[in-house]
Amino acid sequence: MVKSDFWNFVLISLLFYLISGACTWILMGPMMCSFYYIIFQKMRGKKIDIGDIAKGFSFFLPALLANLVISIFTLAGIICCIIPGLVISAMYSFVYPLMIERNLAFWDAMEESRKIIWPHIWGFFLFEIVGILILIAGYLVCFVGILVALPICFCAYACAYRDWVGLPIQSPSATSSS
Repeated sequence: MVKSDFWNFVLISLLFYLISGACTWILMGPMMCSFYYIIFQKMRGKKIDIGDIAKGFSFFLPALLANLVISIFTLAGIICCIIPGLVISAMYSFVYPLMIERNLAFWDAMEESRKIIWPHIWGFFLFEIVGILILIAGYLVCFVGILVALPICFCAYACAYRDWVGLPIQSPSATSSS
């Protein structure tokens, strides 16, 4: 998926880092929603539109709250010996896709993500470890590698979401905002 739109994904990754990096705690959640929105549009056979990087901001408050709560939960888990933090992070991997696809509030999306992933937590935990290793490898290639590693990881999570949850032909949030 990344290979077919390589330069668009590199540009989206660069914008993701510039925008979310400007104010990490505030903009990271909406930017994650944007990235998933773009990937889901591509999965639906639509052309990537760089302007869609702003779509996640229509979920600004729920994405902000989810990012803060997940970060606090994950940090608490990491303080308790790292592995619990990674399990918590894995458990909430589908929060942002659930927000944009089902238009769920942040806590409802967190609960739904937990319910979907928990029965398969150890497999998803390993999936999370592989994603982290890909991102680390991207950082080790003088930052430029992260512009490729980031869309690969987002696409992998989006494919996992599609396979486990399903992906309707058209997003419910897209029809309600049209």
